[in-house]
Amino acid sequence: MDKKQKIEDAIKEFQTQGISGLAFVGMGGSAISGSYISSLLRDKVEIPITVVRTYTLPKYVTKNWVLIAISYSGNTEETLSSLKSALDEKIRTICITSDGMMKKNSRVQISLPEGIQPRAAFPLIFSTALTLAERLLFGKSTDFEAYQESSKKRQVLGEVFFLSQRSWQVYLWIRYHSILDQDILLQ
Repeated sequence: MDKKQKIEDAIKEFQTQGISGLAFVGMGGSAISGSYISSLLRDKVEIPITVVRTYTLPKYVTKNWVLIAISYSGNTEETLSSLKSALDEKIRTICITSDGMMKKNSRVQISLPEGIQPRAAFPLIFSTALTLAERLLFGKSTDFEAYQESSKKRQVLGEVFFLSQRSWQVYLWIRYHSILDQDILLQ
């Protein structure tokens, strides 16, 4: 089974079983991605979305949750420790990484391209994680092309963004050329 099908199957399985909460595990830019996504989606879902930046998972993150572990290098100690705890507790997980121990030890993973400075990988990480979260929670990704024709003041997932035309174009480019949209999860 190829990676794309494995991810699609995992998403369907998780949705069928029900999702009681969504936990993003990561440090630095990886955790920031989870924080942004939590802010964007919190008013759209009835389940908690949390970000874990420690070696251990909170007790409320149980096997009914989905954990998205994010580490560009795949070797971030805190993320690996929390991922191990999740796997030991049979919590459903999807990993987003380019390499390292996470890539070797994860059941379901989304691979990012290698060779990018981790801070420079933020747009890839964010757009991949957002698309994954939308697919898990809503069954589809938001159609941002519909927003391109509107004014500079945009309502996106309940949050208002004031973006210059250029930054909006860059955002759309990142969004539609992310690893997830382009190679793994086709809308």
